[in-house]
Amino acid sequence: MPTLHLIDADSIQACPAVLRAVRRAIESSQNREDRLLLLGGQPLGEDARRAGLDSGDRIAVPFGKAWLGQRRIKHWLRAQRGFDLAACWSINTLHAAKFTLPETPKLLTLVHTPAYSGLKRLKHMVQNHHDRPVRVCAATGALCERLDGLGIRAQVDPTLTDIGPPPPAPPPLRTDLRHDWGVSGPNHWVVGVLSDHPSQADALDAVTLTCLAGVSLSACLGRPQTITLVMHPGQRHRGRAQRFLTDQPVGPRIVQDTRMNQPWRVLPGCDVALALGRDAGGLSLFWALGQGLPVIASARGPAGELGNRPANAQVHLANSDAPKDLAHVLHGVLTDVTKFPG
Repeated sequence: MPTLHLIDADSIQACPAVLRAVRRAIESSQNREDRLLLLGGQPLGEDARRAGLDSGDRIAVPFGKAWLGQRRIKHWLRAQRGFDLAACWSINTLHAAKFTLPETPKLLTLVHTPAYSGLKRLKHMVQNHHDRPVRVCAATGALCERLDGLGIRAQVDPTLTDIGPPPPAPPPLRTDLRHDWGVSGPNHWVVGVLSDHPSQADALDAVTLTCLAGVSLSACLGRPQTITLVMHPGQRHRGRAQRFLTDQPVGPRIVQDTRMNQPWRVLPGCDVALALGRDAGGLSLFWALGQGLPVIASARGPAGELGNRPANAQVHLANSDAPKDLAHVLHGVLTDVTKFPG
């Protein structure tokens, strides 16, 4: 029997990058009858289409929370032939599946670290499924360690981060992206802020470290350097970051681009990527690696698992997630890019 994939709108995983992983899971399945059920409003459906998920059903549930739509889910399930696995892509959908598919084995896949309240709920659900244990998979070893520390057994699913090499970006695509961002000239660099969901990376941290790197870079090279930070309009603390820049004599430009949560569309226009936050940009990190971009990240996060691998030589790790440490690494990378332009 087929697998039912479930994701709801009230989740940081309800974003195009994770939905693209759902698409890969469905396409790689040997069962052509696997189904996708989206639980939320029209924006969730639009994100699914941006990720290439043109098939699947959608049910509107209150506030985008799957567990508040159990009656509607049960009604939808009555018209189905049955499923042998409920692949849940959020804690809310696991909660709903517990009541709507009580006899069906369940798999929860986590790409991002849930909020503490969600982790408490997850621990309760996992510990109270003795007859049919819930299997939990995570995208990185760092996330597995966090879950294990709370008593939630998890294992790494390497297929989540196996983005695969993308086709080479045609030169007009890079040129068009940089034109859209107002980027021109040999001393103008574009730094993309990696964040599957805008809440997962702090715009103020990105601006602070880029300010530090930009000042030192201009002094080192003996000529002014312009850095453009490209981020999503909904990036956490973006407004504070822009207010911070108004008080600085020099600093990066901020360009807002709604496509930043679809890294495959915008990374060809970037020179460097920042992987900030405890999930280090999520799956966007691996899209950047697939593009061959230099990535700046903290050794204490998920990117630290990659830095020692020869295949990921473009991962440049700072000793900590402090802005000054990340700025030092960004300065070094931009200096190398200037000496040896790609």
